[in-house]
Amino acid sequence: MFAYNLLHAERPIAEPEDRPAITLLPAQIGLTGLRDRVSTMLYVLMAAVVIVLLIGCANIAGLLLARAAARQKEIAVRLAIGAARARPGRFRA
Repeated sequence: MFAYNLLHAERPIAEPEDRPAITLLPAQIGLTGLRDRVSTMLYVLMAAVVIVLLIGCANIAGLLLARAAARQKEIAVRLAIGAARARPGRFRA
């Protein structure tokens, strides 16, 4: 009732232009429009993260290859005498 009197009384206190309004914007613009200024920095940051992840994956692959190369002679001897590939006591049931 108060809102009705506010706009439709003999002397309205508030004008129709004073009413709150909701404006819908596309989500691509963002709330403050900062997307255009920040997007290039985010792409640079994303590229840096990808490079760091690739370096980490290459390091892990190198470590696995080095360990396999170090065990190659041991595995060859084990296979020659008929033993299993796994080290003794490694996988206990």
